[in-house]
Amino acid sequence: MKTVDGNLIITRENAAEYAELEMVTGDLYVRADFSAPVLTSVGGYLYVHADFSAPVLTSVGGGLSVRADFSAPVLTSVGGGLSVHADFSAPVLTSVGGDLSVRADFSAPVLTSVGGYLSVRADFSAPVLTLVVGNLDVRADFSAPVLTSVGGGLSVRADFSAPVLTSVVGNLDVLADFSAPVLTSVGGYLYVHADFSAPALPTLPDGDLDGWKKCGSTIVHLRVPTEAHRVGRPGAKCRAEFADVVEIAGSNDATSERGGVYRVGERVYPDSFDPLLTICSNGIHFFMTRKEAQDY
Repeated sequence: MKTVDGNLIITRENAAEYAELEMVTGDLYVRADFSAPVLTSVGGYLYVHADFSAPVLTSVGGGLSVRADFSAPVLTSVGGGLSVHADFSAPVLTSVGGDLSVRADFSAPVLTSVGGYLSVRADFSAPVLTLVVGNLDVRADFSAPVLTSVGGGLSVRADFSAPVLTSVVGNLDVLADFSAPVLTSVGGYLYVHADFSAPALPTLPDGDLDGWKKCGSTIVHLRVPTEAHRVGRPGAKCRAEFADVVEIAGSNDATSERGGVYRVGERVYPDSFDPLLTICSNGIHFFMTRKEAQDY
């Protein structure tokens, strides 16, 4: 049978019957060892749960789940998500339309884009990957030498090289040493719990620095003195080693949600100060504009 209109399940009992299979319009479930030497396309989802060879397969319209050895030497696109749980070779795969989950060693030498999130939990090489539309979660060694943008959040928990990464639209969570030499923008929060270098990322200016803090419904005007350490970046919550209280709207004192007392004319200190570039940690929290504090 050359074409199957609908879904097909390959079992030990019927594998030989489909030796000349060319096309499946629906989903294809491979549950027994199977060779499909002339299969060119699967319109729906492809589930590989047994050894499978498809030497001329060029496209999978839906998702692809690889849980057994699979060779697809001319596969160029997966329309949905791709989940790799076993050895998989896709030397000409250029795009994954949905999420990509890598849980077994996987090489994608010409993959340029992932349309959803990318989860890396096994060694993964993607030398020409330029774009991840969703979140990127790195939990195994991963090199992305031409990756420029992550459309969601980025979590770094293993060695990760991204020398030309310029923007992360969501949060950036650094839990392993990470260098991003040309990163200029992080759209969400920045959490740093390991050595992190991002020399192009905007930082707070030196010298006396005015800031604003919200205590309940009250806005407190602070001034961070020149000698006080400060961490943060414009457009996000910042922290200081200590600060002077300049003004409190409609009052002479205010209390923060954590019990810190602010009085006009006094200097305030936190219980401790964390010098790492992490948003939510110890220090006097503030914003660089009154509006940011009001909107918080």
